[in-house]
Amino acid sequence: MAVEGYWRNWERNTAWLMREVVFTIIACDPYIKKEDKPVNSRAVFRIGDDKEIIEKKNKETKISKAELKSIRQTLLNSLNKT
Repeated sequence: MAVEGYWRNWERNTAWLMREVVFTIIACDPYIKKEDKPVNSRAVFRIGDDKEIIEKKNKETKISKAELKSIRQTLLNSLNKT
C-alpha cells in the first residue's frame, strides 16, 4: 500500500534521526539517573526497520555438510601453511 511506503520512508528519513537526537539529549542530561537512561538509541522507541533487523539476526542459517567440509579444509590448509 502507498501509505506503508510513505510511513517507511518517513521512518528511514526522519524517525531514526529523531530517535538519535532524543537518545543523545537523555544520555547527556545530568538530572536523569544513570539507571533510568536508555542503553542505546533503539531502547528509546522502536521503528519498523528495527523489526526487520531483529528478524534477520534471529534467522537461523543452515550449513550443508559439503559447505562445512570445505570450510574445514580451508582452515586446515591455512593452518598447515604457517
